[in-house]
Amino acid sequence: MKVTANSAFRAVHQCQILELAAGAPLDGDIAAYLMRTGADVSPADDEAETYADELEQRKAELAAVATDALPEVVQTTEEPGTPVVEERPADQANVEIVGGPVGEQPADVSPADEGAGQAEQIDVANSKISDVMAWVGDDAERALAAFDAESARGDDARSTLLDQLTKIVEA
Repeated sequence: MKVTANSAFRAVHQCQILELAAGAPLDGDIAAYLMRTGADVSPADDEAETYADELEQRKAELAAVATDALPEVVQTTEEPGTPVVEERPADQANVEIVGGPVGEQPADVSPADEGAGQAEQIDVANSKISDVMAWVGDDAERALAAFDAESARGDDARSTLLDQLTKIVEA
């Protein structure tokens, strides 16, 4: 397999930094590697052309899978200001999305109750520690809810997050 560099660039391959000039011919493993990683190279033989076509087909398949995984857009005819609750796929079952006009609270939630019982509004297991802590703030109830969610991960629970949440609950 042979490719040609379209522009000058650096690449790291097998722990070596390669300085490649525009027009540089490359073959073998390095040619395949540069094509796989999206480097600015062009196929220089039939084998490379075929490989480029296969890579494009894989990208298209992955894009189709990613598009299929996107949530459906739900249109509603509800009255303005009426909260809309959307069901989520099973892998996101602990996430509740409540919609309505931006900046408007549902009628049954007062600002004082806003933080109570809303652990479902963040996916603790899939969030960065900094994001969880930003969501918790100084709220002991949120800290306890986040602690419970993180503890439920068992051996995968992040001890640093649990320690930070414990400090807030005990304060």
